[in-house]
Amino acid sequence: MKDCNDHIPVLVRDGTSQAARYPKDLDPASVQIDGRSESDLIDFAYNFAGLLNFYNLENQVDGDWQAFLQQLKENPKAVLTGDLSPQASLFLSFLRLFKKQQDQLNGLTKKHLDTFFRDVLRIQPKGPVADQVHVLFELAKNVEPALLQAGTALKAGKDEAGQELVYALTEDLIVNHATVEAIKSVVVDVENNQMVHAGQAANTLDGLEEELPEDDAKWPPFGKTSFVKADIGFALASPVLWLQEGTRKITVTLTLRADDDFDIPASARSQAFKIYLSGEEEWLGPYHSTPSLRKVSGRFQMQLILNLPASEKPVAYYNGEVLDSRFHSIFPVLKVIPDTSSSAYLNGFLQHVSLETARIDVEVSGIESLTLQNDQGSLDPAKAFLPFGSEPVRGSSFDLGYEEAFTKKLNEFKIHVDWMDVPSSNLRTYYSGYSLSGNQFKASLSYRNKNDQISTKTIDLFNPSNNQNRASYTVSENPILVSIIPQVLINAQLNLSAGSKSFNLIQKKYNFLPGNNLAKFKLPKLNVKTGVPKNGFVKLELLDDFLHRDYRQKYVKATVEYVEGDLVLPKEPYQPKIKSISLDYRASSSTINFAQTSEAAYAEKDVEFFQLGAFGQREVHGHLLSKADWLSANEITLLADYSQQGELLIGVKNIAKGQILNLLIQVAEGSANPQKEKEPVRWSILAHDHWRALRSDELLADATNGLLKSGIVKISLPADTGTSHSWMPDGLVWLRASVKANPDAVCQLIGIHAQAARAELLEAKKHPAHLLMPLKAETISKLLKPNGAIKQVMQPYASFGGRAEEKARAYYTRVSERLRHKNRAITLWDYERLVLQEFPDISKVKCLNHTCETLERAPGHVNLIVVPDLQNKNAVDVLQPRVSKAVLEDVRSYMEPLAPSLIKIHVNNPLYEEVQLEFEVKFRTNYEFGYYQKELNRELIEFLSPWSTGSQAEIHFGGRIEKSVLLKFVETRSYVDFVSHFKMFHLASGKQPLDVESAVATNSRAILVSHSKHVIHNYNS
Repeated sequence: MKDCNDHIPVLVRDGTSQAARYPKDLDPASVQIDGRSESDLIDFAYNFAGLLNFYNLENQVDGDWQAFLQQLKENPKAVLTGDLSPQASLFLSFLRLFKKQQDQLNGLTKKHLDTFFRDVLRIQPKGPVADQVHVLFELAKNVEPALLQAGTALKAGKDEAGQELVYALTEDLIVNHATVEAIKSVVVDVENNQMVHAGQAANTLDGLEEELPEDDAKWPPFGKTSFVKADIGFALASPVLWLQEGTRKITVTLTLRADDDFDIPASARSQAFKIYLSGEEEWLGPYHSTPSLRKVSGRFQMQLILNLPASEKPVAYYNGEVLDSRFHSIFPVLKVIPDTSSSAYLNGFLQHVSLETARIDVEVSGIESLTLQNDQGSLDPAKAFLPFGSEPVRGSSFDLGYEEAFTKKLNEFKIHVDWMDVPSSNLRTYYSGYSLSGNQFKASLSYRNKNDQISTKTIDLFNPSNNQNRASYTVSENPILVSIIPQVLINAQLNLSAGSKSFNLIQKKYNFLPGNNLAKFKLPKLNVKTGVPKNGFVKLELLDDFLHRDYRQKYVKATVEYVEGDLVLPKEPYQPKIKSISLDYRASSSTINFAQTSEAAYAEKDVEFFQLGAFGQREVHGHLLSKADWLSANEITLLADYSQQGELLIGVKNIAKGQILNLLIQVAEGSANPQKEKEPVRWSILAHDHWRALRSDELLADATNGLLKSGIVKISLPADTGTSHSWMPDGLVWLRASVKANPDAVCQLIGIHAQAARAELLEAKKHPAHLLMPLKAETISKLLKPNGAIKQVMQPYASFGGRAEEKARAYYTRVSERLRHKNRAITLWDYERLVLQEFPDISKVKCLNHTCETLERAPGHVNLIVVPDLQNKNAVDVLQPRVSKAVLEDVRSYMEPLAPSLIKIHVNNPLYEEVQLEFEVKFRTNYEFGYYQKELNRELIEFLSPWSTGSQAEIHFGGRIEKSVLLKFVETRSYVDFVSHFKMFHLASGKQPLDVESAVATNSRAILVSHSKHVIHNYNS
């Protein structure tokens, strides 16, 4: 006895297709009671006439009756020409009348079947279903929104019978002036470090402006990874960044909160950031920077250092009229963007990292464009000058001003002076003939300290060492921990409305502006008190003179007292003269905690934090977030949240809060990737520059089933609807449809339109011929009864959902199958017919008994393999057509209650095993290789997978393909001269591709298909 383990289940079969469901024996016309045709009856009559004697007038037998029918027998074409004898015509008329009796007799089978099905079983054919159509309305100018009630009739021309087609709205529609003005997209490449790709115009070929081809005008709703890479990052704005000249160093220190295992490898951090700074006429940069990262007290500290040479242009206050990005700030701006060209794009590392604090330190050296003045007036730093006048005396002063530095709270500043013509010897030695005080050659340096109070420091004007030409004066304090702008906005009021900021200042927040000129900056609404103070200066005041008066006295005395010998005159006092002067300084911003929610914390901050997005930027602070109850002030991320892998962004114009928006979203049905699990589509609205999920009372309806079919999305605009944004372009209401993963699991789109409504055909039973085909696009253009408020009616797409009354063949098939399987799945036959009946878009089903997804011997399991119908469908891959995950789940849910309770149902797509050819070919003379290589590849695909070209060829499970057959096919092409090195590879999952003579399906659910690109080489002798 054979081992039972050698048993092979009978799974090698082709399954059942829709075309194979109708058995021939079920056709009432397959067996007729009288199945004789007209020619058969003529033959019968002619032969029978030969058996009948013809009696002449003498009542004698005179032959037979065949002569009367001779013409019909020997010249049947005479029937067509009408050239018949009277007796033949009479007999032919009899046959035509007899045909009616024949039909009645042959109709007994159908009548018996109908009586049993309709009267005994009481199963009736399915009635007609009215088709539906989406229509769009345009309101006349300067007209208030108009109500179109359910039942409003639309003219749709006439059907084939000349009857008027009338459609009626299925529900009320309030037509307003809203239009879809912009469509943008965002897709995150999860396989490439969370790279974000933005489509400025999602409904284009390249995401920018290239038009879609007319014959394939569909586009992915969430864009493509071939679209432009978006600069996702962050920005800091602070007055401490105002750096006009000199050698400048900027240090940004960020305190981050992340998981304990958070780390960015040093190799990934190398030159990973691009930094831009706001200039006077353009953005400066990009400068590449390598951030440092270390863990401090349970937090992570990231530091960015940027060095600007003296030759670099000034870093200026942000001017929105000159620079892009629409920052709601006037401070100088520093943008930090992970370099998208880096092999280790940091967005993937930083996506969920929270920002706690930020501080900016600057260090500037070599500032020479100083404002100088003394007691006599202004001085020119470009030329040598006398800082204390022509005759310095005690109290003579010299003011040094530099707006940039001395309007900041400084950690340290240094004044470097290059004195001119200082005596080479020590000054005290040089002045040995004079009586010197302890304050000689000293000055009092006055400045404003970190507490905004005047401080003084005594300094030596000249270097005590022998090199007295150069001197430096340094003032240092502890690192500043207070705001650069003291006592700012203690009583300020901050209002947030529709995402915009409106300030009412009663204190001098903007006194630090260069020249105190508010007019040249793009500011929020400001009401600033007048009377701003003068810009800050540093003052040097002599504590004693340089003895010029003593010199004159000594000179006169020496001259008067001279008698004889050498005249000893006193040395002329040194005239303090500066050849050049420069300034260095170090300054810091406050350490700002952005999670603080108080109004004072927001008003007094001297560092503003912005997140940079694909289409704009937004300021983020705990106080701003506290105004939106759906946001958390404790979770301020360093980078904007792009956790939604796909985003469809719809900009709507001319709509206000409280109005209802009806959006028609037309999809290319069937274009979703069936191999991906579909994620729910979430709808949001942009409010206060953040996305807020629409509530159930705002998202009134979504007939698209999550962008899987065409339908209308109905949205009631909430109270926080606004058109003033910085995160997205201004002037529009922005809606977002997003998915967390698998953005290609939804269908591609054809169009998005506002003012949409659904209409249904009235009295469908009167138009049976019309229901066989959809109503063509652009047929409906008028209301049945004109309405002055409606300017235009449009029907951009064909109707859908219509179905004529069930035909006899479909009716007999459905009822006969129902009688056999009794709505229970027991046999393979039952499973396959039940699925095909319930899901007409499935063209074929193969039931694999005691089989699961991974094993072909799994008792208690049934695996249903389904193949979609490709006719007029937008298949993602026509060579390997697959049913969507949603439909697979629908099939499983439908079959489970029909199968025995102990059976585990699986529903899957086929396994496609590719066959790929590789060979060298020589084309005939005058046949270009480039073109005919593609043509040969196309013909091979059509030969191996004929369904891929749109034909109605059936897809078969299993199968066998011989190399010799394919070789002969290639050789017989008219443009092929000869073929060499012919190889055939069977690309089955889990198997090494080898050159084989025969390709045989390796699995009961496998289908052999053509590879999309065969390897065809040009023959080189």
